[in-house]
Amino acid sequence: MIDKDKVEIRSLLLPTCYVYKTMKLPAVLSSLRNAQQHIAVVTDEYGGTLGVVSMEDVLEELVGDLWDETDTVEKDIVNHGDGKFELDGDTPISEFIELMGIKEENFDFDSETVGGWCIEYNNGFPTVNSKFKYENIEVTITEVSKRRVRRVMVQVN
Repeated sequence: MIDKDKVEIRSLLLPTCYVYKTMKLPAVLSSLRNAQQHIAVVTDEYGGTLGVVSMEDVLEELVGDLWDETDTVEKDIVNHGDGKFELDGDTPISEFIELMGIKEENFDFDSETVGGWCIEYNNGFPTVNSKFKYENIEVTITEVSKRRVRRVMVQVN
């Protein structure tokens, strides 16, 4: 295929699998299986593209996270001792509030995750190594990806 063989790229293409945005997960899984595809285009009522969904996405919604050899396992919360914690940006805010001993009625934010809270608190997207204080907690952003806060370090003073 590399040297003299000419390959028609169209011969390698597979038909596209489409699913509608309101389809139930078992129906999406069935569509993927029937089409013998691992990915489908999600469409709206106007025929527009909303995005894509993979078989792994569907299965993880049905049975929970699936791990394979390419996934790295990171703990949501790592206790470094002396009141210092490293948190995944996707850590539920309820876990953060409990861990930090914050009174829930005093915590007036709408975010569901620690990463979302960091964005909300800063009124925008923080950068790596940016810091802020909330009550007796110092928060340092340690990892961002595109417009998401991936990891933070918190120090309780």
